[in-house]
Amino acid sequence: MRAGSAGALGSGKDNVIIGAGAGSSTRTASGNVFVGKDAGYRNVAGTGNVFLGIEAGMTETGSNRLYVANGPGPQPLIYGEFDKSVLSVNGKLGIRTKSPASEL
Repeated sequence: MRAGSAGALGSGKDNVIIGAGAGSSTRTASGNVFVGKDAGYRNVAGTGNVFLGIEAGMTETGSNRLYVANGPGPQPLIYGEFDKSVLSVNGKLGIRTKSPASEL
């Protein structure tokens, strides 16, 4: 699915790309979800990525990555590596609360 994005998808398949500029460099990437303006912008050949939000994973070129972001910045709110079972939260994380008191 494409909605106003993905420059030259080429041989890529099974991608969901929604948002202005999302997946613009995608050529052979497959099995990705890029949602948001410029999400996954430079991901030419990655597979298995999930980028949600404005400029989420904009400069990421690898595979099996998770980015949840709402704009440019050095670190997304949430980052993950599916292939290595890594999850990182940039900020406070609350469990059963909407107002966490401190960072982990």
